[in-house]
Amino acid sequence: ARLDYSGRAWHADIAARYASDPLFVGLNLMVEPNPLASDDTIGSPEELRAALTAAGIDLTAMMARFIAQIRTVAAELPVIVQGPFWSDPEFFSLVEPQADPYVVYDFHSYAPREFTHPDCGAPNCDGVAYPGVEWGPSYLSDEVLSAIVEFQAAHHAPILMGEFGLEF
Repeated sequence: ARLDYSGRAWHADIAARYASDPLFVGLNLMVEPNPLASDDTIGSPEELRAALTAAGIDLTAMMARFIAQIRTVAAELPVIVQGPFWSDPEFFSLVEPQADPYVVYDFHSYAPREFTHPDCGAPNCDGVAYPGVEWGPSYLSDEVLSAIVEFQAAHHAPILMGEFGLEF
């Protein structure tokens, strides 16, 4: 059956269709939200926050609306909320908690790029190793994932690392 997207609450339609399926574990509301992707002047969370505000874009309100639609048909279905700007941990400070106990917050990380996407393009690159001098566990938690760690500590919310990996 085809879903009707003509102005209807399509998140609710999808939830209603699959919520009783035991293999359906949740619904990702918006994958890698980046409504200002074409603006190449944005380089920091502060710049993105200002640009979203100037454009009248409220990602938190959008997510809350999608969650409310889902709750009309599936009260306990987990929903996945990703951070903005390709779900990059650096921009996770812009994520605000949702007033829903079944939200899982998601991020994607390919940092440090010097390790995950080395210029040499081979698994045995000179000088590329983990843990490296600067890429040990404390570097990841204190630098790369600091906004994630802070959010989780402040809100005791479940966090999902939805994408990570190496390119060789």
